[in-house]
Amino acid sequence: MLRLEGVRCSYGAIEALKGVDLEVPKGTIVTLIGSNGAGKSTTLMAISGLRPLSSGSITLDGEPIHDLPPEAIVARGVIQVAEGRRIFTRMSVRENLLMGAFLRRDRAAIEKDMHHVMDLFPVLRERLEQNAGTLSGGEQQMLAIGRALMARPRLLLLDEPSLGLAPSLVKAIFTILEEIHGEGVTLLLVEQNVHRALKIAHDGYVLATGTVVLHDTPERLLQNEEVKRAYLGDE
Repeated sequence: MLRLEGVRCSYGAIEALKGVDLEVPKGTIVTLIGSNGAGKSTTLMAISGLRPLSSGSITLDGEPIHDLPPEAIVARGVIQVAEGRRIFTRMSVRENLLMGAFLRRDRAAIEKDMHHVMDLFPVLRERLEQNAGTLSGGEQQMLAIGRALMARPRLLLLDEPSLGLAPSLVKAIFTILEEIHGEGVTLLLVEQNVHRALKIAHDGYVLATGTVVLHDTPERLLQNEEVKRAYLGDE
């Protein structure tokens, strides 16, 4: 479904991605792990059209998307949940969710999807008219994912969805991600909770200083001594 070939990206003179090759088959969950500064967020931003490539290509269903503007990539069903949630804090929960459907015109379906999001995240139903900035961190993360779902993603890019959340909320977020995948959405997941990410993934990549250094099944990555030492701690 998604393929990155030789992707290079720079911030001025600093090269953040140095020839990344990565594939996300349709209907799978692929996780991308690595230390801070490895280039994980830059990879997602490159896919979303938010970071220009200096070389290489990104294709969706065999068609190049790396030269498209972000809104055209969104229109093709590639939706990103950014690190740090990036919700509209002065808007209500309802308004945030509707912003996810900004490119859509099917009002009846939008309303149906709104109810579906609230079924996935019941707390949002209770907070619909509340300013999003007054939500807890976990509720804001649920809202960020819910807003992305309102765009009807085919491919959902998630950047650190469990960052800063209590363990009970982390478990809830991952349960929801599996439900979303079960509904037919393909996921590319960047996640600091490596053990939990690999437990739900079908495929895994390890990124270090802008380069893919390991690509294997989650089971093998969980048993890899280097991965254990660098990312899993006592898990």
